[in-house]
Amino acid sequence: MNLNLGKIIVWSLLVPLMAWAEVSAKLSQSIVYTGDEVRLTLTAEGDNVEFPLINEISDVPISGTSNRESTTIVNGKVSRTRSRVYSFMPTKDLVVPAYTIVVDGVKEMTAPLTLRVTKPAGASKTDAVQLEMSVDKTSAYVGEPITLNLTFKSLPNVRYDKIELSEPKFKTFWVKKVQGLKQGSEGNYMTQTYTYVLFPQEEGNLTLAAPFAQLGKREAGRGAFNDPFFGNLGARMSWKKLFANELQLNIKPLPNNLEVYGDFSIKARVDKQEVKANKPVNLSIDIKGEGNIEDIKKFELDIDNAVVYSDELKVSNSGMTRGVVTQKIAIVSDRNFTIPSMSFTYFDKKTEMAKTIKTDPIEVKVTGTPTQAVVPNVIEQKAVEKSTEEPLQTAVTDEPTIVEKSEPTDKLLWYILGLISGILLTVATWFIGQKIKLGYKKKEVPFIKKIRKAKTDKDLFELLLPYKNDDEVIKEALAKLEKNIYASGSETVDREEVIEFFEED
Repeated sequence: MNLNLGKIIVWSLLVPLMAWAEVSAKLSQSIVYTGDEVRLTLTAEGDNVEFPLINEISDVPISGTSNRESTTIVNGKVSRTRSRVYSFMPTKDLVVPAYTIVVDGVKEMTAPLTLRVTKPAGASKTDAVQLEMSVDKTSAYVGEPITLNLTFKSLPNVRYDKIELSEPKFKTFWVKKVQGLKQGSEGNYMTQTYTYVLFPQEEGNLTLAAPFAQLGKREAGRGAFNDPFFGNLGARMSWKKLFANELQLNIKPLPNNLEVYGDFSIKARVDKQEVKANKPVNLSIDIKGEGNIEDIKKFELDIDNAVVYSDELKVSNSGMTRGVVTQKIAIVSDRNFTIPSMSFTYFDKKTEMAKTIKTDPIEVKVTGTPTQAVVPNVIEQKAVEKSTEEPLQTAVTDEPTIVEKSEPTDKLLWYILGLISGILLTVATWFIGQKIKLGYKKKEVPFIKKIRKAKTDKDLFELLLPYKNDDEVIKEALAKLEKNIYASGSETVDREEVIEFFEED
């Protein structure tokens, strides 16, 4: 018991000298069990009393406060007594320090108090009320489900106004509560059983600490409300703590660093096996079975020349340990691709050996061309223009070449024709260029219109997914859309900023 003996001795010597003081401090009990509620009452007699502001006692937080007041008249002299009650729940031995109370402008001090806290023993088999903890097995593997029952027993003639059961919390176990309360009887006792499923997270010889129940009874109130007409309106609840037994478990490790225990099957399916270029194929992976399904990890899929987007795992329970784990993956590509076989390894509860289950590979055919070949058309057009400008090559023969002299009139005519041809060629080149640009805009405009007209976040998400790696603007938009679609988010996507990115290209 860690007590400051020096302070206690000093205050013990001072107490007789302070007998005249009109203040006092009192504990509801000096020896309690761990977690029992204790009440510290500070009392002072006077017309004007100022109590200290107390938020904690020896690092134990105050759980509640209340005030009391009484007035007495003796030989015509009126005296007022005021009290303030501080409730707290200690877990170890402590010293309640001295406190200063101001009474009619004068500071008075209380004496310190000692409080002893003991570890509770399990209830006796003959007690009127009992709390028992039991498990279906004391030896298990990491991740293997263990069923725990917490049973409250009481004799028929024992009544409490309120029963609060603490939820079991164990440091190295993941705990799930089974919904529903089972009521019954055992010998002379009425029983209420709460069921939980434990999933060990670590190996070793582990202790399940004793949970407890708080049993409350109403105490008769004081003052105006202590009247049958008002019932128990002024009553205060008095609490008693009832502890269960501790349990020891032997938890064995899984081989090969495995984390999942149970019996499972796996299946992969797609919504289509033929898709247009840059349109998503939706893949679903289902793992069905019994075990610690919450510990199954997310699949990571990598496919060459494809953009892959994976959702988080979704668990659909059909029982405490049985259910289906589903992961959805969207895949976008501009060419044929194969979804590879995916595997999942766990510790099989039937064979008590590691077991690997796999999906079958899935072939996906991609049809259509992803983009219009605008640039090659321009190159071909320029090639045609260039060929029209090159002089025609004449064949070399052995026959003599006859050179005719041109008259000045012929030269002028050829000059005019050449000038007109040059002007026409320039106009034609400009017209073709404008037509190509117009064709490019016509190509882009429908896609931008699709962005503007996308009604849902999912529609917009599918439109932008093929461009995931093109720019940070697209990545940021996809991240916001992901939160909205799969995490019930309310992110706002700036569509004009997204459209600006495509217009700049």
